[in-house]
Amino acid sequence: MDNKEPLSFHFRELEKKMRGVLLLLIGSAIVFLIISTELMNAILEITGMEKEDMAVYSPTEMIIARMKLSFILAIAATLPLLFVKLYQFTEPGLKKKEKKWILFTIPTSLMAFFTGAVLGYAIVLPKIIDFLIEEEGKIAVSGFFDFAFFIIFGLGFALQIPFIVFGNSIVNIWKKEEIEQKRNYIYVAIFGMTFLISPEKSLIIQFLIGILLIFIFRMSLKIDNFLKWRM
Repeated sequence: MDNKEPLSFHFRELEKKMRGVLLLLIGSAIVFLIISTELMNAILEITGMEKEDMAVYSPTEMIIARMKLSFILAIAATLPLLFVKLYQFTEPGLKKKEKKWILFTIPTSLMAFFTGAVLGYAIVLPKIIDFLIEEEGKIAVSGFFDFAFFIIFGLGFALQIPFIVFGNSIVNIWKKEEIEQKRNYIYVAIFGMTFLISPEKSLIIQFLIGILLIFIFRMSLKIDNFLKWRM
């Protein structure tokens, strides 16, 4: 990126690069909406749920759930192109070390995201649904799919925490000492975020998700410190 160019020039360049991303997002959303019923049936099958086990409180619940799923999947499908376009936009202004980090991060973070989503779908979600069925009996259609999407894609996003921690080491926005001093505030923020965004209001589930996020955060810090020591 040429810093001598006016800001309006950079905005136009960014807009050009984002057009393809937007078109892919819209196209992917349409495709996933068409096949969303089959995808939702696959989620029901992996959890052992039957439609008879769920309560329908509104005639629009299913179509809204289908639209949510198609939009989330469209975002996931668009992420690789989005990252590449953002890298192309910022690449002229990056330092060599930052370029190497970003080129390493784009494929590995995407692999981590999709790995987390697969683990959430195949392992974590069925276990949690079994627990919720025992605790609550019938589950609302919208509540079930909201929670399923939260677990599947939330685990994918949770595995982005290490890359945020490692990236901070590269650009050095927050020093290690500052993070350690404010770690209790970070833990509170993680629990607060979990309670706010989790569609499932079971305190046990929310607490376990918060603990998982904190564990990933702490392990990321330890790995980051280990890598620095080796270097």
